[in-house]
Amino acid sequence: MNRYVFAIGGLAGVGILGAAVAVAVSWPKAEALPPQSTPSAPEPHSVLGGDGRSAVFRKYPGGYVCTTELHVEDRQVGFYWKYSPAYQLGDDPEARTHVLMPVWYWPNYVEWVSEDQLLVAGVSPRNGRTVVEVWGFDSPPSGPSVLPVTSAGGSLEHVWTLPTRDSVDLILDTADPDQQRVTYAKENLGSSDHAIIRFESSGGIFDLDLTSGTLSAVASAATGLAPLHIPELAHAGPWTVGGTAVDHQIEGYVYGLMTHMYQASGPQQIILIDDDRSGTIDSVVLSDPTGYFHGDDVVATF
Repeated sequence: MNRYVFAIGGLAGVGILGAAVAVAVSWPKAEALPPQSTPSAPEPHSVLGGDGRSAVFRKYPGGYVCTTELHVEDRQVGFYWKYSPAYQLGDDPEARTHVLMPVWYWPNYVEWVSEDQLLVAGVSPRNGRTVVEVWGFDSPPSGPSVLPVTSAGGSLEHVWTLPTRDSVDLILDTADPDQQRVTYAKENLGSSDHAIIRFESSGGIFDLDLTSGTLSAVASAATGLAPLHIPELAHAGPWTVGGTAVDHQIEGYVYGLMTHMYQASGPQQIILIDDDRSGTIDSVVLSDPTGYFHGDDVVATF
């Protein structure tokens, strides 16, 4: 299955999920969750600095599209499905459904980190710690589908068959001041079950083992803390939440981050390159004025 991810408005979110249902989709109840916030808990926007990722599309064969959206204050992750046989942005879909899944934290980042794994990151309303979960999914053999069914009363209903969430693993719960608020996460294309992530608090970039939760430093704004020293990571930003990950037929796996494109002093772009596709970042480029790393030589976008 090919995957396509598109960001809206410089922010973003992600999507997929499901269970076979009619009209109202039925989902398994969430696992036992930690206590909700105390009366003294801070307001989420003061902790997160905004809503983080807000919308990302995932496109499936046959005209199915899922958008995952984060509802920060309501502590929910929403999955919004549409079916349009000849899908184009703006099309009025033939059928749609959605599912809201509760979380115990304020979600501020979400990204697919493999074909069937969704990374969901946020901040605990109880103590401000950054948390990262990995959600696993089981997809129908033939992919998502929807069938029109006429009820006994003569009304038309839609029966959806969608991927189902079959696991939730809390892999990171940290109070480290240098590891707060995920602002970038992409599948480490050269290392199975790993992701490349960036934290807002320090600007540091890490490799995250999605099984053990172990963080390994990749790049830091400070000297001596990571294999790569990139002073530009300390740039105050504001950084665009999210970024890019592509398979470049000449350069290898390429990961892109940048400060806000409309910043008065001009954007700062950072390109991380895994030239031998081994899962280790080998070099860094600090600008791409011609768009070379995201041009005609890109084989796939993740």
